[in-house]
Amino acid sequence: MTIATGIAVGVGLGTVLGTAIFDNIGIGIAVGIAIGVAVSQFMHSRFK
Repeated sequence: MTIATGIAVGVGLGTVLGTAIFDNIGIGIAVGIAIGVAVSQFMHSRFK
């Protein structure tokens, strides 16, 4: 899994979750990016 793929998946999930929880698409996207970066870095360090 590449970092870009991890970020894309994280942004997708985070945007849905963030929008559902905070009812604000901007916060949802910001949360999604943060989750995506964290997940991609975790995956990248585990599966080199």
